[in-house]
Amino acid sequence: MPETTTIPGPSTVGAAPAPSVGQLVSSVSADLSLLVQKEVELAKLEISAAAKKAAIGAGGLVVAGVLLIPAVLFASIAGAEALALVVSRWLAFLVVAAIYLLFAVIGALFGRSQLKKIQKPERTQKTVKDTIAWAKHPTQGPATGLTAGQVVSTPAALTRKG
Repeated sequence: MPETTTIPGPSTVGAAPAPSVGQLVSSVSADLSLLVQKEVELAKLEISAAAKKAAIGAGGLVVAGVLLIPAVLFASIAGAEALALVVSRWLAFLVVAAIYLLFAVIGALFGRSQLKKIQKPERTQKTVKDTIAWAKHPTQGPATGLTAGQVVSTPAALTRKG
């Protein structure tokens, strides 16, 4: 009778014992907690950057408004008096007031355009959507389209949109 020898296969060599359900739940809980912490950190960073831009824009509008008051007063008087040499005094003051009103509108439109440049936290929104998608279907990677246990052969495969 020939002697048979069993050669250990890849599943029996150095195999670690399978983690228990409790360990798996604990691991998922810890990972989810870390994920939520990182989401909050990202949101804080993006919101603080947007708040800084808003403060700079609002500060510019405040400075312009404060400096505009005396400038309009003195320039209006001087300009109207100079224009009064050519036209009647009441018309000269009206023309000067209309000119400064035009400058004020231009300044307000500029400030408004600066405030509109503030961006919403798009990366945070995307990662939150990815997290929700993963929570609904945890066997599929939300950003890559890869499934659990799938082998990735190239780094480019990690960035593939699914």
